[in-house]
Amino acid sequence: MDIRIRVVAYVQFGRGDDQRDAGKTRLKICFYPNHVFGGNPRLHLKEARSRIEEALGTCLLPSLQLVPANPAVGQEIWEVMNLLPYEVRYRLYGEWEKEDEQIPMVLAARQTAKLDTRRILKRLAKENLKQLGRMVAKLAHANPMTVLRTIVHQVLSY
Repeated sequence: MDIRIRVVAYVQFGRGDDQRDAGKTRLKICFYPNHVFGGNPRLHLKEARSRIEEALGTCLLPSLQLVPANPAVGQEIWEVMNLLPYEVRYRLYGEWEKEDEQIPMVLAARQTAKLDTRRILKRLAKENLKQLGRMVAKLAHANPMTVLRTIVHQVLSY
């Protein structure tokens, strides 16, 4: 099994059956780059930055899609991403899309999010806008790129 798939599975399922371990692991992985950069990414070695970028691109961002609606995890990943220059973030988002096609668990989560978003958008009306908006936001916590792309495609089709 590919090391990335094992890391994504570990981040998703944790050690054993305890889901709390998985959340703790994700947060620890996010705290490390935040600590290394210390708010000023120019002070530290390029090697550490490249390793953190690789971890973000190959493990953390794809595993975000496997987390059921946990805003804290998304926020922690954003705190790390925010320390990186815009160009690097843009490249990592592009890699995130490519990783979806290589890891079966992530691909399945992406397809599920796409179908759920379409299902919610079909029921959208003025009367239930607030309730369904919350449901879309909940989906978007774990799958921001997929949900946004699906919404844009739906709007363009009308």
